Parts: sequence; C-alpha cells; structure tokens
Amino acid sequence: MTGRPSPPWWSATGPRCCAPAGAPSAIPRPRRLPIWIGAAEATSLAARLHDVERPRPDTYRFAADLLDAAGAQLREVQVIRLAEMIFYAQAVLEDGTTVDARPSDAINLALVPGAEELRSRGSGA
Repeated sequence: MTGRPSPPWWSATGPRCCAPAGAPSAIPRPRRLPIWIGAAEATSLAARLHDVERPRPDTYRFAADLLDAAGAQLREVQVIRLAEMIFYAQAVLEDGTTVDARPSDAINLALVPGAEELRSRGSGA
C-alpha cells in the first residue's frame, strides 16, 4: 500500500488554524466541510499530505497494515451525520463492513492505503 490516490471530487486540504478556537480542521473539496480535529490528528494529516516519511509506522499506518494483514481493504470513508456540533464518520471496508470512527481518524486512515472515496451524507454533513 503505497502512495495516495487523487480522487476526482475531493481532497483533504490539510490542517488550518481557525479563529477563535484555533483548532485545526480538515476541509474536503469541492464542498467544504470544516471538521475540528485535535493537534495529533492534524499533525498526522499534514505529514501524510506532504509525503513526510516516518522512521516508524504511526497509528494510521499501523491500522492500515492490520487491515492488509487481515485481508481487508478500506473502500471509503463516510461522514455520516452531524449531531450537537459533532461530526460522526464510518470507515467502510470492501466487504461492506462499517466501523464507527471520528472523521479525523477515518480521513487519516483513508490517506494511508488510498481509499477511493470520501463521502458526506446525512444530517447537514
């Protein structure tokens, strides 16, 4: 699992500090969906988007390698809903299995093995 795809309809633009909270966000395109993420997730996202090589696997590389070792593959990430100002996501595997996730974690994982799609649907997402 090397490289990152260039899906035609979205891209993670990377963390940006936004006032007043100063929290980083991941903004898929062309439809902008600001998602507040923690500093650790933002650092991983930025490193991945800038193709920074790490001497050891990070959490997302580890998770992707576990999926690969188990014979599973990430098909897509879906931002499925917004409730009380919190976004919820799912990682969808090739066999249709869904796993609940924080959007920042799901996006970071998708950028490791190269999921083909990032979707948002549901309540305002």
